[in-house]
Amino acid sequence: ITETNKNLIVKTFSDITSNYSIKFVECNSKEFFSSVKIAASSRITLNTCNRLIFPMLLPDVDRAIYLDVDIIVIDDIKKLWEEPLDDKIIGAVPLIISRNRSVNNFIQQINIPKEAYYRYFNSGVMLIDYAKWKEKEGSGKNIAQVLINLTKEINPKCTPDELILNKYFYINGGYKVLNHKYNVNPYYSYKW
Repeated sequence: ITETNKNLIVKTFSDITSNYSIKFVECNSKEFFSSVKIAASSRITLNTCNRLIFPMLLPDVDRAIYLDVDIIVIDDIKKLWEEPLDDKIIGAVPLIISRNRSVNNFIQQINIPKEAYYRYFNSGVMLIDYAKWKEKEGSGKNIAQVLINLTKEINPKCTPDELILNKYFYINGGYKVLNHKYNVNPYYSYKW
């Protein structure tokens, strides 16, 4: 992010509210994800993989809401913040994927059973308990390293981070299913 764009982001928030803080975190994605190849035609960039290592980048954060940059929030985000995670590391909204054949093809790469496809979540909105994530890492399970290693196994042309997160959480006890109101997409979500 250029300094000009950083200043624009800060100004945008300061024009709206005083109840915020912004911290820009530098990360060289290629250092961690050198094996990931993103198609030149994809709108996805390698930087999306940074969400796989956020606990390393934000060691003082215990709980966070991750939002893709194309998300529009139309209600009080505190409602999402207060959702219980029921002892899970993340909360997310299942993605209805039967409408998109290419997503189906990508999911086949992560070797989850067909009947589990309905549990595939969209990683564009996630509530994350980093304290629990780090607690598991403290018990000898280096989640970030496992996720980085999975990038070497999974090499789709887009959404590598989403596939990797889905594979990891499918194998390791799942995630808390959040209400679809937190991540509505006219192409991939339930119709209301």
